[in-house]
Amino acid sequence: MKIALKVDPILKELSTLVEGDKLEHDAKVEASEILAILIRLGGKSVQQAMSAQIQTSLRTVVQAKPGVYNDKTVVNCAVGLAFLSAYAADANQQASLFGDFDNLLNLNVSLGLKFGVLLNGASGPLKASLLPKLEQHLKECLKDMTGIEEIDGRYAEDVIIDADEDNGRLHGAFEIIGHLGDIFVRRFAVPADEIYSLQYKAVNEANLLAKLNAEKDLSKQAMFEVLFYL
Repeated sequence: MKIALKVDPILKELSTLVEGDKLEHDAKVEASEILAILIRLGGKSVQQAMSAQIQTSLRTVVQAKPGVYNDKTVVNCAVGLAFLSAYAADANQQASLFGDFDNLLNLNVSLGLKFGVLLNGASGPLKASLLPKLEQHLKECLKDMTGIEEIDGRYAEDVIIDADEDNGRLHGAFEIIGHLGDIFVRRFAVPADEIYSLQYKAVNEANLLAKLNAEKDLSKQAMFEVLFYL
């Protein structure tokens, strides 16, 4: 006999913990990651009223002022919000959400939403129409918002080189893409999925690694971010 796990209360508790102040920053990273994954796997069974409450909590996180929540938590919640949109009554919500917060000043949210929509089981026609938009967005982000001094031509503010000091920081598009690939793409994209090739294509065409390899003396920041991405 199979027993179906009732996911509603689990998602509600996790969303409340992520939004609230009971958890430390590192714990919120883990909780928000689990929340997004559970939404992807079990969101279809969530009651509409509960889904609306979870959506409100996720939006609170992604719309918060910078610094209220750490970067990885924001990215995870943006992905979770996109995953939740797959089960919305409004069939257009996924396409609409893909472009929400579509400004290069909040890469955690814009990249999280875009990857989330494309990984949430979006229909073939919708996915085909959104992939080129993600590719263009990645190209723009990787021009001079990588978070790497040697690429951007400026030092990323508040850079923390010691990963143990704060595991929740992401310093630019390069690290964000690495985080999304490690936590979500490898879990929910099949090897033949276009998002795999698109992700690597964007990084390769930006010539980031070639440019860094040509540098005589790489900064600790650059070394840290390359290792994080790899």
